[in-house]
Amino acid sequence: MTDLTCVLRAVLVVLAVPAIARAQPVAAFDHLADALNGGDRVRVIQWTGHVVQGKVAALTPDDIALARDGGATERIARADVREISARRRDTLQNGAAIGFATTALVTCLAGSSDDGATCVAGAVILGGLGAGAGMLIDAVIRRRVVVFRAAERSAVLELRPARRGLAADAVLRW
Repeated sequence: MTDLTCVLRAVLVVLAVPAIARAQPVAAFDHLADALNGGDRVRVIQWTGHVVQGKVAALTPDDIALARDGGATERIARADVREISARRRDTLQNGAAIGFATTALVTCLAGSSDDGATCVAGAVILGGLGAGAGMLIDAVIRRRVVVFRAAERSAVLELRPARRGLAADAVLRW
C-alpha cells in the first residue's frame, strides 16, 4: 500500500468523524438541562405555532422560563412546547479536521510524482496551516440546533353529557 493510499484513507476517516458525532435532540423534556445552560439563547416553537425567543432563565421538569428583551420573564409549560432550538457554534475540531484533510490531500495529489516521504512531510506542514484556517472559519460560524422535539400529538374528540339537560359537550384535545 502506497503512502498516498494511506493518506487518502486517513483523510476519509477524519472527514467522516464529525458527521457521525452530530448531537441528536433530547428525547425527554426532563433532560433539557443536559443540552441547555442558563443564559443560552433559544427559540421555542409552541404547538399553536407561536415562536418565543429569549435566554434560558430557568428549567424545571414542567416548564422553561425565558428572559425576554426588556427584562420580562415568560414561562412556557412543557405541554405547550413543540420544539426548542439553540444557537451553537460550529466545533473547532470539525474545522481543523476538514482544513487539515483538504490541504493534505491537495498537497499529496499535487506532488504525486514525488516520493512518499515528500508527500507526507508536505501534507503535515500544509495540513497544519489548513487546520488553522479551518478553525478560524468555524470560529465565526453559528447555526441553529434543535435540542428538544416533542413527540407528535394525536387529536382526541371527547363527547360527554352536559351538566344540565339532555345535551352533550364536545371537547377536542391534542
